[in-house]
Amino acid sequence: MVRFLSVLTVSVSLLGCADQTAIVLEVTSSDLDVPADIDQLHFVATGASGVMADRTTDLPGGWPQTFALRPGNAAADEAVDLQVEGLLAGRRRLRRVLPTTRFVRGRTVTLSVELERACLDVDCPAGVDCRAGMCVGAQLDAGMDGGADGGIDGGLDAGTDAAVDGGFDAGTDAAVDGGSDGGSDVGTDAETDSGVDDAGFDAGPPGNLILSEYVEGTANNKALELAARGGVVDLSACELRRFTNGAATASAVIALGPSSLAAGSTFVVCHSSAAPEILARCDLMTASVNHNGDDAYELVCDGTVVDSFGRVGEDPGAAWTAGGVTTRDATLRRKCAVTSGDADASDPFDPSVQWDAFPTDEFTGLGAHCS
Repeated sequence: MVRFLSVLTVSVSLLGCADQTAIVLEVTSSDLDVPADIDQLHFVATGASGVMADRTTDLPGGWPQTFALRPGNAAADEAVDLQVEGLLAGRRRLRRVLPTTRFVRGRTVTLSVELERACLDVDCPAGVDCRAGMCVGAQLDAGMDGGADGGIDGGLDAGTDAAVDGGFDAGTDAAVDGGSDGGSDVGTDAETDSGVDDAGFDAGPPGNLILSEYVEGTANNKALELAARGGVVDLSACELRRFTNGAATASAVIALGPSSLAAGSTFVVCHSSAAPEILARCDLMTASVNHNGDDAYELVCDGTVVDSFGRVGEDPGAAWTAGGVTTRDATLRRKCAVTSGDADASDPFDPSVQWDAFPTDEFTGLGAHCS
């Protein structure tokens, strides 16, 4: 299992022909009180060109709070480092440091970060994140490379609506305004090379990556395990798409990069508020892994679906159930004989064909598929 900690969720959505190039930061907390624990948020965005934005704003209410940032005229594709601090009477009580990200031309990249009571008054060194009350030193570049216009227009603009106006805009809605793109590419350049590359090999979708374990437990005990059953997999080319309650369009998109996954290794994505036993086995934590028994997933690499779970576009009711196997209140593990995924997310889904069922909140095998 790849070992690192992150609460970064990257959700990318195509927003029509207007220029929606932006980074939206969604800040939430399940256990912090406003204003008893913190009464202000302090945001800092930096890049190679220096400090792009630095602003402290009063907390107008509860959670979540959303802030938006869009590119200006600085260097294209400039990396953006973000951190958010919770303040009480001007004193820092906690700090979260996000992995480096980048703008994606014509798209909104949404980063979700959770502030935790366990990190109150935990004094981590500069640039070091706090998670579950502990300082975590290994920060990852989990951004998305895109042909953006780079740079940041301005500082943080505290308001009631998180429309993008050239800086951070504090509010409760993460709408992004913007005019016409003036010819920039707002589509997804996701063509797959299915022919022969210069070295004479079939380029195709990367790796033999499959969904290998599905945890749908009590409360936020939700997780997905991915396994590399072929060669090395470049996770920066891959993402998970969740389809809620029979939706035909993705409700959330979770980027998996930038690391690589060795053959025979696993990569675990879990809910950021899952039980400690799950978090101990987790490689990527995100609140977007919040499926119930009737939510489908696609595993996409280089723009091509390489595996799926459930049936996209179908609402099965409470769950997909067949042969004594159900997708609700259960842990499902892919049979070891399965070495390639179901690339047709619209075909009928019978979980008993390729999955073995285990009781609710059984996750002792998470991160060790068929080992």
